[in-house]
Amino acid sequence: MGQSLLTLALDIAQQVVRTTLAEQPETVAAAVRDVLHINPSAGGQLRLWANPDDIELIRLHLADELKEGHWRVLADESIARGGCRAETPFGDIDATLQTRWRRVAASLGRNGPWEEPA
Repeated sequence: MGQSLLTLALDIAQQVVRTTLAEQPETVAAAVRDVLHINPSAGGQLRLWANPDDIELIRLHLADELKEGHWRVLADESIARGGCRAETPFGDIDATLQTRWRRVAASLGRNGPWEEPA
């Protein structure tokens, strides 16, 4: 029973995330902001990849942070909406939905992948 409830909770959480991203796509800014602030004084080549549909929202909501950090924003169709990936002199940061979801599931002892809607 406990595992079934956990599976149900993860399924519901995934649907809530999908619905939130569909109805409030600007929520991508929060995830990207976290990435931008990991190494704020990194300098050098700073690149941020996001889904092409999120690029304009990111530029709109995070213009100051992007300019201040000298970030170059690039489109990557392989990244699902709501996630991003960054490259800094200190290393790469994977904040894609798939990776963040795997971390959440793993913290609950599960190995559930992020599933894109059919």
